Amino acid sequence: MMTLTVNALPATSGTHADAGKSLAVLDVPLWGANYFNSVDSTGAGFGRVQIQYWDLWVPGKQGELNHNEPPIPVFTHPKLGKAFEIHLTARWHPNRPIYPAHERLEALPPEAAMYFDEGDDYYFRFDFVLGPNYPINQRKFNVINQIHQADPQCCSPPVEFDIISGNLVVHGENEAIGPNATYDKILGAVQVDTEYKVVYHVKFASIPEISLLEVWLNDQHVVPPFNPNTTTVRGGPSY
Repeated sequence: MMTLTVNALPATSGTHADAGKSLAVLDVPLWGANYFNSVDSTGAGFGRVQIQYWDLWVPGKQGELNHNEPPIPVFTHPKLGKAFEIHLTARWHPNRPIYPAHERLEALPPEAAMYFDEGDDYYFRFDFVLGPNYPINQRKFNVINQIHQADPQCCSPPVEFDIISGNLVVHGENEAIGPNATYDKILGAVQVDTEYKVVYHVKFASIPEISLLEVWLNDQHVVPPFNPNTTTVRGGPSY
């Protein structure tokens, strides 16, 4: 249940010169999903659809990715208009009491607008509504949106949006740097059946002091620009 737009800005030397820039004067979008007159994610302009398993009930499925899932259907939502509708079912396992086992469905942008490397500077937007049965007060259930790291064998995503205990949170980790290379920023409380618009600005770099992230929630600048100690590029272009 998401619209996604990517806006490009001229690369800078890693300063905060473009940070906090008015969202009304962003450049022409590099890419945006077009759900109108589309029946699925392919027609809307997305690239491949993949599924990631976090299922301790099925041996060998922990973290496994299947890159060849069918397109996600488009439907008409009463608040979002044309959007994706994704249904997830949690299954709890005694060896993993904090998080449920589930299958995470991911729609990726097309190849031409998918990869972000050293010095790239972009704004992203996504809109979402949590369904009436979403376990909003659970510790963590599913990722809403994220930037992947390049190395599939190392590390959590550098930018990840989650619902945690009733709040929308942006989170990042980089286990390759060390246990302290992590951050959590609470963007605000969320409710089911409510529309949210998120815009975030990422300056991509393999050096923490040059990496940059800032976030708007419903047009409010809730996370001022800061330098994530996780970096935003590792092992190749992020996506």
